[in-house]
Amino acid sequence: MDDERWKYRTHKGARLAMLERNLTQTVRERLEGMQAHNQLDTSHARDMRERKRRDYSRWLFYDDCSKPASSMQQTTKPTSGDQ
Repeated sequence: MDDERWKYRTHKGARLAMLERNLTQTVRERLEGMQAHNQLDTSHARDMRERKRRDYSRWLFYDDCSKPASSMQQTTKPTSGDQ
């Protein structure tokens, strides 16, 4: 146990332990780990896109609310030919 603690305290020891673990893992186990990691990345990216879309629509709503009511109503001014 003390030997393992010493081994993990250093960057070199942690790297060696990771290499040993990777050598003992099968190709299938490593592939499954990479797929799980990619799935997390994909769901995180999807969450960020959703948050960005939600924040942008909220910004548009509050931007519209901050305009005076007269600018919200698009009234057309009569031209001299229409009168």
